[in-house]
Amino acid sequence: MKKFKNIAIVTFSVMMLLALLGLAESSKHDLKLNDLKVSIDVSAGNYFVDEVDIESQVFAKGYQKGKEPILNVDLRQLETQFDNMPSVKKAEVYCSLNGMLHVDIKQRTPIARIFTRTSSFYLDKAGYVMPLSDKYTAKVPVVNGALNIDYSVIAGLNFAEPNELMKINFESRKLHEAYLLAKKFKEVPFWDAQFKQIYFKENGDIELIPAVGNHVVIIDGAEHIDESLTKLMILYKEGLSKTGWNNYKVINLKYKDQIVCIKR
Repeated sequence: MKKFKNIAIVTFSVMMLLALLGLAESSKHDLKLNDLKVSIDVSAGNYFVDEVDIESQVFAKGYQKGKEPILNVDLRQLETQFDNMPSVKKAEVYCSLNGMLHVDIKQRTPIARIFTRTSSFYLDKAGYVMPLSDKYTAKVPVVNGALNIDYSVIAGLNFAEPNELMKINFESRKLHEAYLLAKKFKEVPFWDAQFKQIYFKENGDIELIPAVGNHVVIIDGAEHIDESLTKLMILYKEGLSKTGWNNYKVINLKYKDQIVCIKR
C-alpha cells in the first residue's frame, strides 16, 4: 500500500511540474519586452562603448518596449552583433522572467597605441588590433618610428602569436614585437610607469623612451627583454641612483652580458 502511495505522490508531483512548465511557457508567449538594461564593464578604466551605442542597435531592429513579444527578440543575433564591435571583448544578451532584456558588455583593454606612416590604432591586451574612438583616448605607451603598414590591412588580426602575415611582412613582425614589449611593461608596475614610448628605428633597433631620465634605452627586440630589463634595473639601482639620471644620453642593452652607455 505504501509503495502505491509513493508512486501516486511522484505521479502527482510530475503532473504538477508539467502543468507549471506549461503555464510558464504560455506566460512566456504572452510576455512583452518590458525594458532594456545595459551593463558595461569599466573596471579597467575604458570608455569606448556607452549605453547609447547599445540601445540604439537594439531598437534599430524595430523592437518596441511594451509591445514586442519577448520570444521575438533574437538574443543570439544581438549577441553576435555586439561581439563584432571592435571595442567589445565579449557580450552576453539574455532575458529575465519579468521581460527585462539584459546586455552585458566587456570591453577590450588597449596596452599600446600604434602610429604608422598612414594610420593610428591600438593593440589590446590579447593582441588584437583596435580602431581609435571619438569617445575616449586610452593612456597607453606610444609605438611609432619606422612602421609602414596600414590599419586596413591588419584590422581584426591578432598579434599575440606569429601568424601567416608576419611570415611575409616584416612590418607585421614589428607589431608582434611591439605587443610583446607593451605586454611585458604592463606586467611590471615600474616598467609600466617608466616607458611611455617604443620607437622603431630604420636600422632595426628599438628605442625605449623613459619617463624619468634624459636618455634613451636601445634594445634589439623582445626576445631577450627579460635579460635586458634585469640589466637595466641593476644599472638604475646601482649606477644612475648614485651618478645621476641625466649623465648618459644612450643606454645600449643589445650586447650580451654588458651595458654600453654613452655620456652626455
